[in-house]
Amino acid sequence: MTLWLKSREILVVSRRGIRDVVVALIPQGVRVLAGLVTYVSLARGLGPSGLGQYALCLSVAEVTGQLSELGLGQTGTRYAARAHALGDRAGQMAVLRWAFRMRMAVVVLVSFGVFLVVPELTRHLWHDEHLTPLVRTALPMATFLALASVPITFFLSEKRFGQNAIVQVGQALFGLLAVGLLALFGAWSVRAALLVAVLSTAAGAFQFLSRIPREAWWPPRSVGQSGPGSFWRNPVTKGIPSAVRGHDLDQEKPAEFALFLFLASLIWMVTGKLDIWLIGHYLDVTQVGVYAAAGRLSLPIGILLTAFNTVLSPRAASATTLAETRALARRTFKASLLMAALGSLYSFLGPVVIPVVFGLAYRSSVHIAQLLCLAYSLSLIYQPIAQIGYNLGLVRVYWISNVVQLVTTALTLLILLPRVGVLAGAIACLASTVLGGSLIGYLTWIRLRASSPEPNVSKS
Repeated sequence: MTLWLKSREILVVSRRGIRDVVVALIPQGVRVLAGLVTYVSLARGLGPSGLGQYALCLSVAEVTGQLSELGLGQTGTRYAARAHALGDRAGQMAVLRWAFRMRMAVVVLVSFGVFLVVPELTRHLWHDEHLTPLVRTALPMATFLALASVPITFFLSEKRFGQNAIVQVGQALFGLLAVGLLALFGAWSVRAALLVAVLSTAAGAFQFLSRIPREAWWPPRSVGQSGPGSFWRNPVTKGIPSAVRGHDLDQEKPAEFALFLFLASLIWMVTGKLDIWLIGHYLDVTQVGVYAAAGRLSLPIGILLTAFNTVLSPRAASATTLAETRALARRTFKASLLMAALGSLYSFLGPVVIPVVFGLAYRSSVHIAQLLCLAYSLSLIYQPIAQIGYNLGLVRVYWISNVVQLVTTALTLLILLPRVGVLAGAIACLASTVLGGSLIGYLTWIRLRASSPEPNVSKS
């Protein structure tokens, strides 16, 4: 009877998890379709050269926006979800406000710095000073991306995946509508494409910011400020009771956790953009467009990974004991293997449609897309496991894996770009994924074994 009850409980939890993943897939699917339609329209309207310029300029704005997200968004979700699980509403709101003000402070400072260095970036890295005003046109998107993530963080902290889906679908449709207007009026230019991307991101951010409680981003009158230092201070939340904590190893405070995560995420972000930046440096802008088109075919795998991590993150934060963490790790690993198998199958079949969808000018993107999709399929195994590692204190050492991936990517690109051309970007991505993923899996496995509780000793 006990075995049957445990099996039934696991089945119920699995069904709930599957349902949440499906709900989380909806906005990701809409974003992929919207992004694909957008990129196909831009590819045909701007051509390979224009698409390459668009991709380079947009990458700067995206990186700037991601810098405000590094560590802070995931930290906000994690600790707000934990406070919500413990019934600490005030602590949940305090964490969300802390994450919001930290993010906005970072994005404003970084945007100002990027604005100043853009001329040097375009002159020395891409050898095209005419890109300077275009990059600056796209730069305000970084601030609006930071604002757009606020309602997402709030709904994820409460595991309200349906509301989160509505927000992300709406934001994606704003972007699709903007490109539709370009196509309708035939106003194809790189500047116009960047401008409508900025405006659509702003519209989506402000529209959905009104869907969450004001106290999630602005303190109520009952919450007083005790000087400038309170801006940076860790939010006050209820601690996990010792009777509940058990063997929990995650003892970092939000600011400390965010700092380690920022370091790891910063290295990972640079690694993720290094391929397109070095391709733009060593090859002509047309090859950047070819590579960017190939990257769009990996989006279906990316949405599956994002949806799974979206559902897993608050669940991992709510696993407050080692026993719960270990059980979640087993279920996560099994699900990850299945998703990776499906992704690998898509890797070989999906990219063959590139010449049909994007046009014959992009037929060289097929093999590039196949390798990129294979790399992202392998990420389906190790990235969810990395979420589990946060419960084991591994946030302190994940940056080592990211350094390995950065060095691997850089060396592969520098060696192979002059020899095999743009294909080197996909090879570097695959090599980086294999090495970094193997290291993360090993660290998590070692920590789970080392944290095994002592065998129970019978009391007399």
